[in-house]
Parts: sequence; C-alpha cells; structure tokens
Amino acid sequence: MDMPRQERGFEPRSERNDPVVITRSDQTTEGGLIVEIAGRSLTVKLPTAIQAGTPVQVETKNMLVLCDVTRCDATDDGFRLGLILRDSLDRKSVV
Repeated sequence: MDMPRQERGFEPRSERNDPVVITRSDQTTEGGLIVEIAGRSLTVKLPTAIQAGTPVQVETKNMLVLCDVTRCDATDDGFRLGLILRDSLDRKSVV
C-alpha cells in the first residue's frame, strides 16, 4: 500500500494550552502557555516581551528545554514568542 508522501520541510504541529515557566539568563521567571509545538520549535504566549536572540529555559511538568527566542510578536493579550529548541531533558529521567 502506498503511503502519502510528506512534503520536504513539513513538520506536524500540535496545538497546546500547557502551562510553562520561562527562565531568562538573569534568572527572572515568568509564567505563560505553550500554544503550539512543531518539530524543534515552540510558540509560547507570555504577558511580557522577550527580545529575539535571548536564550531561555522552558519548564513544564514533564520537560525542561533550553531554547533561543527567534521572534516576539505583540498580541491583544500579551506576546507570542517563537522559540527554537537547543537542548531538552525529560523530567522523568532526572532523579
């Protein structure tokens, strides 16, 4: 049986609404929501802006990832940040 061919560069997207804590390099933290995950990128909604190029730590109940902010867009209710994954750690493997 022939499988449908995926286009090159296509990454499945997963819409979310998961709580997240973002930690900046100066150790300030801020709560937000993961809006979408696609491959090695995340979209996060926060109440304040973080400049593109800023390294951040993204923490959820089950994962801890290091990311770089690639974009920060103002919205009616805060900011949407585009993040690219640098490194990840499954919290379940940390004892």
